Amino acid sequence: MKRNAGSSNGMNEVTLRAVAAGDWPLIRAWIKRPDIGRWWGSATAAEAEMRLVAETGPAIARIVLMSGEPVGYTHAIDAGHWG
Repeated sequence: MKRNAGSSNGMNEVTLRAVAAGDWPLIRAWIKRPDIGRWWGSATAAEAEMRLVAETGPAIARIVLMSGEPVGYTHAIDAGHWG
């Protein structure tokens, strides 16, 4: 999936790609940041949730890329699957 986001120096391409095994060190670093930790809570619980999503068929876990550089994580879950 691709979207363009305007910036002061032109256009930056925003893309999503599936989470890969090699992403976990980066994801762990993100969830240990205080500003991100306020959203996710416990880093251990956040990683467990993210891994569950990444390994569950009715859910998708994605790395957000801006101009090819990883800048975030997102996921979507079929709430009906987990009740």
